[in-house]
Amino acid sequence: MFATAFVGNMILARCLGASGMGIWSIMVTFLSMILLVCGPGIASANVYYVAQGKHTAGESWAVTLLLGTGFGIVGVCTGKVLLWLRFKSIAGIEDQRLILLLLLSLPLLYITDWGYKIILGMDRIGLMNLLGLISNIFHLGLIILFVEIMKIGLWGVVTAYLGMYLSSTLMLIVTFLILMRPKEFRLRWKTIQLDVVYGVKIYFGKLSEWTNNRIDLLIAPLFLDSKQIGLYAVVVAVTEKLWLIPSAISQAVFPKISADIKGRPELVGRACRTSIIIMLPIMLLLIAGGWWVIPALFGSEFQGSYLPMLAILPGIFMLGISQILSASLAATNHPATISAVVTVASVINVILNFLLIPRMGITGCSLASTGSYTFQAVALLWYYCQYTGVRPVSLIRVQFSDLLILLKQSRQIIANGSYERQESLRFKLFNKICSR
Repeated sequence: MFATAFVGNMILARCLGASGMGIWSIMVTFLSMILLVCGPGIASANVYYVAQGKHTAGESWAVTLLLGTGFGIVGVCTGKVLLWLRFKSIAGIEDQRLILLLLLSLPLLYITDWGYKIILGMDRIGLMNLLGLISNIFHLGLIILFVEIMKIGLWGVVTAYLGMYLSSTLMLIVTFLILMRPKEFRLRWKTIQLDVVYGVKIYFGKLSEWTNNRIDLLIAPLFLDSKQIGLYAVVVAVTEKLWLIPSAISQAVFPKISADIKGRPELVGRACRTSIIIMLPIMLLLIAGGWWVIPALFGSEFQGSYLPMLAILPGIFMLGISQILSASLAATNHPATISAVVTVASVINVILNFLLIPRMGITGCSLASTGSYTFQAVALLWYYCQYTGVRPVSLIRVQFSDLLILLKQSRQIIANGSYERQESLRFKLFNKICSR
């Protein structure tokens, strides 16, 4: 999924240029704002209750289809109102029809995101990744078709985006039809109530988290042109891929922490240290080779993205650790704490953006993010250690035994994959012989 998304960003950057990339980034950020404002945290509720066995997958899927469609329609209407009021961050986009078309994906976005989280709550991570990979490959194919071959610019980008989420929704419908018996698919008022209550608890935290991660792309258009925003969009596209590592790990441990009354602090510590082991070398490679790699991949027009990338990398590293801590606290029913910490961090981010962007341009965006991300990670680390009684150093100090465990597990994965491929080949050969 990382590879397909990265190649897609490369194609967009080369075909749209810095200015077009900036406009697309503003549009996606506007869409994600509507997505967060108009929808409660049902995604987290799906993982939490399905993992604990309080909701069946069929019940959660029924709620997802109902609430996803409903909140999606509310989001479309909200976006149209903001367009009518000429929301300042998107007022500079000449063709507003592009934004209207993009807004139509909102119901599909809700259903897809919440549906994937049901599968995660079932601890079927392989299935969730397979569906995501198929969707990403389809999206990449649409980008190549509409943007690279047909060369219809932003209209092609928006069409490809809609196509990806439409295909994801259809795949989820087929998947749940296969996984569930018809009688399991039922809509219960208690399920809706519990999901909404849990979602509201985590709603403001998710909203603040979005503000902390994305508000700079809505503040920047107030001071900078679309070309500068395009350069910053490439910075985000390159560095935020590091979040895939702690995000994947946190998704893997979330159901296990939810199912344990003590919250598995030893598992949380190993997850933090594993993220550090993997993220740190990648960061060093980006610092050492980014000056040559960025223009080689995205085009010489994006050479100016290197310095802002250096400024944001420490913050990306810190936020990677806080992702695991946030998942751990959410899994132990502490969403209010996450909301409070992230809210303060987002306020810091907004203040720093308004102070630094006029003076330092997109490098100011990067420094603002680094400041707020560092505060968030330190605050969550302090609270988690107070709550569990573990020492902070035990979560972040990498030991030689961690490297040995990671190496051993990697060998097991490779060995199991090789064994499964051999068994699959033997099974096919056996079927062929029998058929003859």
